Amino acid sequence: MKHLKLVLILSLLSLLSLSSLAFAITITNEVQPAEPTVDEMSQDNGSKGIPMAKNMLMLGSATVDGVKAMAHISDLHEGTAKAGTKATRHLMVAFEDETNGGIISEGSVAVKIISPDGSVGSSMSMTGRQGVFVIGLKLTEPGTYGFLVGTKLLDGKVRQYRFNYELK
Repeated sequence: MKHLKLVLILSLLSLLSLSSLAFAITITNEVQPAEPTVDEMSQDNGSKGIPMAKNMLMLGSATVDGVKAMAHISDLHEGTAKAGTKATRHLMVAFEDETNGGIISEGSVAVKIISPDGSVGSSMSMTGRQGVFVIGLKLTEPGTYGFLVGTKLLDGKVRQYRFNYELK
């Protein structure tokens, strides 16, 4: 039930946060459309005509020092091109306290992107919204991307998680 609640929160966040795509980063080359993934969603969210994410894919989960991180990525390419934004993907990470199952929604979260050629980008802050931390990304070069997610949550502990995503 907790997992279903988290998936619903992530889905809702994906719908609500497209207007925050000013946090896009640029990695060179032309965008390659992603193959269809899970959770097909509508193309229109009714907000200023900005289309919502078409696809959402769970990248996985990992637990460090009692905090479970669950990462999802959405394909925004088709809809955002029409809306005039440069972001092609939306990365979302939610955190759960393993001892009580509660959602952790406060603290600092940042991500570094490891591009397919192995270069590591600079740290970028993720924005916390409704229990999930989000950032818009421009991923264009086919290959495997790594996301190094670093946190300093309210307990003051520094944690790091890694998730991978293959762009075909």
